[in-house]
Amino acid sequence: MGDFALVIPAFDYIIVDPTKRKYATYKEIGWDDMSISDYVNNKENHERIADFITNTVSFSASSRRNRFYDIYNRLDMLNLEEAYPGAIEGITHLSDHFETYIITDRTEDLQEDTIEHLKKLGFPKDKIHVFFKKTHDSMHNYKRTVLREISIKYPSGIGLVTHPKDAQILGLYEYSVIGFDSIIEEKEFSGQTEFVCHTWDQIRSSLENQ
Repeated sequence: MGDFALVIPAFDYIIVDPTKRKYATYKEIGWDDMSISDYVNNKENHERIADFITNTVSFSASSRRNRFYDIYNRLDMLNLEEAYPGAIEGITHLSDHFETYIITDRTEDLQEDTIEHLKKLGFPKDKIHVFFKKTHDSMHNYKRTVLREISIKYPSGIGLVTHPKDAQILGLYEYSVIGFDSIIEEKEFSGQTEFVCHTWDQIRSSLENQ
């Protein structure tokens, strides 16, 4: 490992692909296959929870988030997640050159099952550091605290983000930032990152030159 940190303050749609997990959750709630497919495969919906009414199911109240996560966070659903395309190879390769940190948006009650699933998928768990949020912490404070701790040990590093708001936090610690447009369009990163990648192959290629 090198003298630089690689920090990824994201998890879904960059480390894992939760599409099948979301599909199965909506299916159990009672949505039809075509509507589910259209919804979960639309990038604009990756950070949203659907709102729908059918002849037999009403899933539109504000409480739908609790209902969704009661199902979504079950172990059988978590185990449906797949590795994001290229992520295993990318993380395995880059962790030989960078001290690699993944700051998930998941809470600590999901830590054991998530780590076990990463191992089953083939991620090099012994070569990476994975963080989980305390239940009542705000996402912003949690990420900022972890990044501050990492920056003390590694003042120089690279951040790989799926959202501009994380680029802003990394900017506080003078890390170079690369965008990954799996959940929002490339133009949304304008002025926030040095450049934007579309695949893990592009990420590997760009970081090998660092």
